[in-house]
Amino acid sequence: MARTSNVFVRVEPEIKEQAEQVLNQLGIPMSNAVGMFLGQVVI
Repeated sequence: MARTSNVFVRVEPEIKEQAEQVLNQLGIPMSNAVGMFLGQVVI
């Protein structure tokens, strides 16, 4: 199993709710979406 690290962020509640709705439709957990975003930042 890969080691993980915690990331704490503050976002507007409305944005978080909208993002959760979209991610749920795509079947992507929020933690995976954040990991994908951070991976793109590194690239």
